[in-house]
Amino acid sequence: MLRLMSTVLSRWPLLALAALLCLPLAARAQDNSKGTKVGVVNVNKVFLGLNEAKEFTDSVQKEGKDLDREAKQKQDEIDTLQNDLKNLQVGSPQYDDKTNEILKKRIDLDGWYKLKQAYLENRKKRQVMILFKKIQEAVLEVAQGNGIDLVIDDQSIDPPSEDITALTFQQLNERILRHNILYAAHQVDLTDKVVFLMNSKK
Repeated sequence: MLRLMSTVLSRWPLLALAALLCLPLAARAQDNSKGTKVGVVNVNKVFLGLNEAKEFTDSVQKEGKDLDREAKQKQDEIDTLQNDLKNLQVGSPQYDDKTNEILKKRIDLDGWYKLKQAYLENRKKRQVMILFKKIQEAVLEVAQGNGIDLVIDDQSIDPPSEDITALTFQQLNERILRHNILYAAHQVDLTDKVVFLMNSKK
C-alpha cells in the first residue's frame, strides 16, 4: 500500500502537468464547436451599386465621347485636305506638299488617339483597383461587425430560367459552372450591407 501511494504521489506532478496542458485543447475544442460563420459578397453587384463607381463610369464615358468628338474633328480636317487634293495636278510640287501634309496628319491622328486611349485605360484600371481596395476594407468592417469569420466572393451569373434559345450550349454550360455558390441564406449575404456602408461614407 505504501509503495502504491508513493508511486501515485511521485506521478502527481506529471498528472497535474498533463491536465494543465489539456486545458487549452479542451477550450479550443469548445470554441470550434461553435462553427465557422461564413458570409458571401457579390463583388460585381457591389461595383454596380456603388455611387462612386457610377460617377466614375459617367466621367469615363463623357471623356470617351469627348475624345471621339475631337478625333472626328481632326479626321474632318484630313478629309477636307483630301478633297483639296483633287484640285491639284498630280506630280506638281503643290500636290506632293499636300499629300505629305495629309500623310503627316493621319499619322499624328493615329498616334494621338492611341495615346489618349491608353491614358484613359490606365485611369480606369487604377480606379478599379482603388475601388476594390475600398470594397475589401468595407467587407472586413461588415464581417467583423456581424461576427463573420470567412467571406466568399459570389461570382455566380444567374442562368436564364426560361428562354435559353439565345445561348449556345457552351455559353449556358459556362454560366452554370460559374455558380460557385449554390445556395446562400439571405442572412449570410453581405452584399447590400457592403454597398450601404460604402455609399454612406461618400
